[in-house]
Amino acid sequence: VFAAMLILAVVAIVAESLVTWLENRLIRWRPNAITDIGL
Repeated sequence: VFAAMLILAVVAIVAESLVTWLENRLIRWRPNAITDIGL
């Protein structure tokens, strides 16, 4: 159970960092197309 929780936590952190990185790249590519979705 603890191993599964640890794996899920690591996957969540990696996914969140990946999404943040992708968002930063998209913002650099198209600075005029920023739409506030509301995080």
